[in-house]
Amino acid sequence: MIANAPSSPPLPTPSSSTATALRAQLDAFLAACGDAAVFLASSGGAYALTDKQTAVTGLVARAVLGSDDDDGLQAACLTALKVLVREPPGCEALLQPEPIRALMELGGISDADGVKSFQKSPVPAEALKCLVNCLHQDSGARSAFVDANGPVKLIRTLELISSTLPDIQFLLLRLLFLTTGYSPTVAASLSRDASASHALNKVLQAILASSLETGKMVLSQQQSLNASEIFKVIFNITMKRNESGTIPTSSGSGENETLTTTLQLVQPITSFVVQHTVSYGTRLAPPVSHAINCLLNFPVTDETRALWLLVEDEEIQSRAFNSLPKALCGIVSVALSEAIPFKSDVGLQDFEKDGVAPSIGTQKADEAITPVILVLCELVRSDAAARATVKGILTPPNIDRSARIDNNDTVTSRLIRLMTSVSMESLKSSCSDLLFEIFDKNEYRFQIVSEFTVYVGYGNAAGYLFNRGMFGDPSARPSSTPSVGAAAVNPITGQAMRAGASQRSAEWDALSEEEKEEEARRLMEMLERLNKTGIIKAMPQTGDGDGGAHAA
Repeated sequence: MIANAPSSPPLPTPSSSTATALRAQLDAFLAACGDAAVFLASSGGAYALTDKQTAVTGLVARAVLGSDDDDGLQAACLTALKVLVREPPGCEALLQPEPIRALMELGGISDADGVKSFQKSPVPAEALKCLVNCLHQDSGARSAFVDANGPVKLIRTLELISSTLPDIQFLLLRLLFLTTGYSPTVAASLSRDASASHALNKVLQAILASSLETGKMVLSQQQSLNASEIFKVIFNITMKRNESGTIPTSSGSGENETLTTTLQLVQPITSFVVQHTVSYGTRLAPPVSHAINCLLNFPVTDETRALWLLVEDEEIQSRAFNSLPKALCGIVSVALSEAIPFKSDVGLQDFEKDGVAPSIGTQKADEAITPVILVLCELVRSDAAARATVKGILTPPNIDRSARIDNNDTVTSRLIRLMTSVSMESLKSSCSDLLFEIFDKNEYRFQIVSEFTVYVGYGNAAGYLFNRGMFGDPSARPSSTPSVGAAAVNPITGQAMRAGASQRSAEWDALSEEEKEEEARRLMEMLERLNKTGIIKAMPQTGDGDGGAHAA
């Protein structure tokens, strides 16, 4: 048993105290511990386990299961329970089904048609906060909440609650996030429930409408938090999962029903991304990052394309990032600049050599940026206009080829650099897919000689093409060939060749297409054999752009 520490705030004793005495104890306890206090009952914490159990049992009996005419005292009891349950040991009396149902009632989550007045009493808000901590900390509490039909009641309460109570909306949304993340069954059920999509759409539309009254999105901190919670809930209910929580390998029978029900959410999500980008800039951070993650779960089809690309607001249409493809391109550019900085004396940071994983804020760049790239891939693959927009921004025709094309301070250079990354597999794959899809027009698929390989250099594209077996008809022709003035472009590196290389270029140009194809095949086979045997290892090309294989 752990003895009371001298500096520990005294625990309240609700079972043996008058209302006045208990209120004084609670005030002293909360003032001493602060809102950030934790109480470890099993590893050197502040209280003996039995003392904590006694205090929690008394508080539950008085404020949760019992009734008290003093709303202020009841709210203070609930606040103390909220703090104490951050460390579940000793809180068993609170985490049982009956107290969980009682907290739902106190918080206005019930079968009643009306909603409790959150403005007249502090009790409902404190009950919801306590319930959030219970569900966050304990799986048994989550099960009890689901068994009490909590998710369905949450949707009903969310539909009825006024948008003038954003703090209450946040707590309801957090409870939805916890339950849909905990139970694939709950998530699947809500995904097919039209009222769930309607309630989420209603809250999101209210945020959009209130923040655009002046023609520009202006989110309060609470609105920003609420938007993040909405997007996290939408992600949970639209993610394809089996009952076990795993992602299925094939479409389930309920997928079409889920998609039909949740499609109404696509347009407000895309509008939020565009409007937020116009108003706040293109930095990748919540709530926009959460919104983009949601879009991964929706396909771009002939039926849904208009929902993705429609921008109705005239003020937004007049701005720079006035469409989803443009907004996403801007986000990618800023995110990659932050993850892979450029210095004039050395060029782009050599993150492979440094051994330090690039990051965006506190998140690894490989995890943070990949969803944006994947959504762009979906748009480019599914819509010709989106492809043209993205191509013009990310792969402009006249890039600087006087130096290595993967070592300039441009988004194009960073995308090409990531094609050969050995430490960021997700970005390597998604960036390669995006660049390929930008230039691919179906008839050129599985062809080595294409706009793609000419633009990025066959050396940068070789690994991607080889892994996918894309060795096609050598008679294919790209529609255009990049160049710098009259200088020829090295087909391997994509860099403009020096004057001394013109003879080699002429010899190469003299070969027939069949001979060039054969030379390319032989080179790839030879390098692959040497690389496997360890005689040579692929290395980054040198500053002069010639590159080369190095002895192991």
